[in-house]
Amino acid sequence: MRTLVVGAGPTGLVTAMLLAAEGVEVTVVDRDPVPPEADAEAVWQGWRRPGVNQFRQTHCLLPGGLRLLRDELPGVVDRLLALGGRPGHNMIAGTWGLAGLGGRRPEDVRYETVAVRRPVLEAALLAEAERTPGVTVRRGVRVTDCSPATPVPPCPRR
Repeated sequence: MRTLVVGAGPTGLVTAMLLAAEGVEVTVVDRDPVPPEADAEAVWQGWRRPGVNQFRQTHCLLPGGLRLLRDELPGVVDRLLALGGRPGHNMIAGTWGLAGLGGRRPEDVRYETVAVRRPVLEAALLAEAERTPGVTVRRGVRVTDCSPATPVPPCPRR
């Protein structure tokens, strides 16, 4: 099976890699240019994504998303941390000192987060997607029509 993902942001790239892991051939297209090849500072300073209004904002991978990436795409987390993602904030850390709760527990690791700038997040995801078998990423491609070669029958009415 083959599929097309329009948009090489975090959702599109993660979707492509997860589909490829299931044996689907995925092509990801995005209208914006490729990031500079260098370190996190060069990505932050030099990469422009005019199609993404929130591109200059800090992002936080919440516990569920971070756990999904660690379980399904561990290379993304490794690359993200290598590029400067900041781990360590635990969402329930404020409760550890409360009387009667018993302090930190080993299972509390499931509440960890990672903070990162959006360009660095996307650069890490893009680098991993480009090395994922079954994923092809094409940047600088503007989608103007998405009609299938074979007409898709309408969904039956209930």
